[in-house]
Amino acid sequence: MATNETGMRTRAESIVRFRRRLFANPLVLWSFLVLLGFLFIAAFAPYITPSDPLRGNLALRFAPPSWELPLGADHQGRDMVSRLIAGSRVALLVGAVAVGIGLVVGGLLGIVAGYFGGLLDVVLMRTMDIILAFPWLLLVIAVVSILGPSLTNAMLAIGITFIPQYARLLRSVVLTTREQDFVQAARALGAGTPRILAQHIAPFTVAQTIVLTTISLGKAILAEAGLSFLGLGVQPPTPSWGTMIAVGQDYLMTQPYLSIVPGLTVMIVVIALNLFGDGLRDALDPKRSP
Repeated sequence: MATNETGMRTRAESIVRFRRRLFANPLVLWSFLVLLGFLFIAAFAPYITPSDPLRGNLALRFAPPSWELPLGADHQGRDMVSRLIAGSRVALLVGAVAVGIGLVVGGLLGIVAGYFGGLLDVVLMRTMDIILAFPWLLLVIAVVSILGPSLTNAMLAIGITFIPQYARLLRSVVLTTREQDFVQAARALGAGTPRILAQHIAPFTVAQTIVLTTISLGKAILAEAGLSFLGLGVQPPTPSWGTMIAVGQDYLMTQPYLSIVPGLTVMIVVIALNLFGDGLRDALDPKRSP
């Protein structure tokens, strides 16, 4: 009983220290609150949108901001607030699926390459180097151009560009962990490869993976907005921050808010993700003093 209480107290103290490290920087706290708001809006978008984001009303075409329309209406009389809220679901979906593809595929490849080494490691890592040789956004555009413009293809293309990042990160962690004494002891006691990977190596990849995932979410949202802006991502009339910016550029001189508002939304969310990722990296750094 005393041992359990001591363990619970130690874990509680560790959580408190982690929280103190994470929110020591006010910018990290700000980014955390922004991301909480973004996740809440995206999760409950169907229930909090003031009006149908797809239904236009030409009588409200280019209506300026007002009490009924806080951010005005677009060229078809659609509520900008409703379309921004609906676009948040698209941004979150693309980010989650694209990062999931990179994490699962790249993570498995990195673990396999780092643990087994040899020719398999050489082949996999050289393949990752080839993918990394291309600028990631140009590679995304090329893949979507080949597959065709759609939301599904955009998520797949963005996810492919994340595979090398996760593969190289987890490979480096596995390379340093597989030679540790506790791994060698488990192997000497007859533990199989799946058990060693799951119980002794995988836990050491969690911290780095969380940090990379947070930063990658920002890149995925930015890439989706860029693809939709170019007409290669989400297709109208589905609301997307990128398509809203593209439509607004035609009226930039007379109705600048049509592009400025979704552009600022993308910028704020991406900056918040990057700042929070930096804060997580610092908080999870074992070399940092408590």
